[in-house]
Amino acid sequence: MAVSQGTKHSVLCVLAAAAVYSLAACASTEVLAGPERPAPGRAGTETPRLSRTEPAEKPCWVDAVPKSAEELYFIGVSNAFSSAAGARNAAREDAFNQVLKYYGEYIQASSVEKTSTAGAAGALDSYLEKEEDITRFAQAVVSQVGADRYYTEIYANPAGGEAYIVYVLCQIPRQKAEQDIRDFARNISQRYGGLLAGQAALTGALKVYAGLAESLRENPLHRALAYYDSPNGRVGLYEYCTVQAGSLSGSITFGSIPAQTIRKGDTLNTIVTLSSPLYQSIGAALCRVDIVGAAAPAARYALDADNTFLLQIHTAKLDPGPYNVHLELLLDAPANPSSGFSFEVLPVSAVIAFSGSPLTEAEQDTLSGGLQAALQRYAVSLQNGCVFVIAFNVKEQEGAFAGLSVSETSLTLLKDGETLCRSETKRITEIDRNRALRLAANFYRDNGTFWTQVKQLLEN
Repeated sequence: MAVSQGTKHSVLCVLAAAAVYSLAACASTEVLAGPERPAPGRAGTETPRLSRTEPAEKPCWVDAVPKSAEELYFIGVSNAFSSAAGARNAAREDAFNQVLKYYGEYIQASSVEKTSTAGAAGALDSYLEKEEDITRFAQAVVSQVGADRYYTEIYANPAGGEAYIVYVLCQIPRQKAEQDIRDFARNISQRYGGLLAGQAALTGALKVYAGLAESLRENPLHRALAYYDSPNGRVGLYEYCTVQAGSLSGSITFGSIPAQTIRKGDTLNTIVTLSSPLYQSIGAALCRVDIVGAAAPAARYALDADNTFLLQIHTAKLDPGPYNVHLELLLDAPANPSSGFSFEVLPVSAVIAFSGSPLTEAEQDTLSGGLQAALQRYAVSLQNGCVFVIAFNVKEQEGAFAGLSVSETSLTLLKDGETLCRSETKRITEIDRNRALRLAANFYRDNGTFWTQVKQLLEN
């Protein structure tokens, strides 16, 4: 029974999608009604006068589709053709199209993955050309469609020739078709289900489920066919993988991290812990760390074997103030687990002593302000026992320079009473005492050489 190349492609498209038919219908003994037979006729012209038929007596099936518990029947009808062979081919093609329609409608009602069948007929074409096993199955189903009987109407053509309209009765053994469909659906399901082997780590299992879901999403035929026999019954494999992937990623939680404070220049060290009640080991994964409000780029930390990692935040380039940290475990999942905590960067505050000329409290604040500004500017990490000594000596001039003051100032760093380093002495000649104090404060703030030496001493 010859079928045109275009017809075969159309037949394969929907018949292969119909493999899900058996998932709900295989156990039923109900006699299913066949499709309605389209009316005969020749497009664009009036039907010529009927001269004879073959066979002479019109079979009853031409007007009523037979019904049987063992067979599925379909009637194809051609338009008027100038040859009997052309009419027969067209009638068979019409019958095959009804088979396709029958299975296509059934798949909408019985698919294991309901949402995958919407628009599936048009989406299957490209996959049928690529999947050799699907093509072989579809060809086997087509071969079971037997063109059992023909009824031909021969019309006298006004031009002296003849026109042929052919009716064909085709049938499919119901039990054999259903068994083939069950076998094919099972093979497809086993092909995917075999990949669901036990994984030692959560990320390994998640990768499998997410990968299978993506493969099924890209192949609408396999998405409609593949099923999984869960403890609660048969479900669509795509749905199962999607739910499992979501459950795995949703089971991961971050351990609580309390709010913290840290002085500018110090490093915040905290252990981040993750866990899941489903797996003892989460496995290899990266955690993205964002400091909200900071100019620093996001950092990534690898999860250790014990489901933890050491988070380090360097505060040298952070302004004093509050910050929020956002943690996100980067997984191939519908939603990544996330958490966060807050911390505050405190301004560096040094212990300051004064020596030299007596100073008022306001004058001490002016000088110490320059030193504190330097600590922030150079991100100095202070240690316990550190003391900065500000020396500020004022000498009043006499004679012709009476009223003019000369100030000398310097900085000294002590630790546990021992001198670590001392700056050079700055000489300031200024009539205005307040201006002299401000110049001294600027000297403390801008003395990069001294502060570089301080950092080296304190960090070693």
